[in-house]
Amino acid sequence: MVGLMMQEGSAVARSVGIDIKVDPVAELERVRHNVAQQPSMLQDVRAGRPIEFDAIMNVVVEMAQLTGVSVPTLKSVAAMLDVLNAGVIRQGQGIGFLGNK
Repeated sequence: MVGLMMQEGSAVARSVGIDIKVDPVAELERVRHNVAQQPSMLQDVRAGRPIEFDAIMNVVVEMAQLTGVSVPTLKSVAAMLDVLNAGVIRQGQGIGFLGNK
C-alpha cells in the first residue's frame, strides 16, 4: 500500500511539473528496519493530539482532483485517517494498542 501511495503521490507531483525521483521499493527497503523512527502522525495518535494530515495527505488528494490524476489509494488512506482523527479528538487521549494497559 505504501508503494501505491508513493506512486500516486509522484503522479500528482508530475501533473504539476515536479519530477520526484523515488524508487518505492528502494525507499521501503531503506526504512524497513528503522523501528526507532516514528512518523509524526503516529506520535500524534499515541499522544492524543489531532493528526496533522491536511498538509501531508489531503492537499495531495485535492491537487489530484484539480489535475485529473487518479489516486484511489491516497483517497482511501485519507478517509481512514479522517476517521482515526475524529476518534482521537472525541476521546481526547491517545489511542492504546492491544496488549497495552
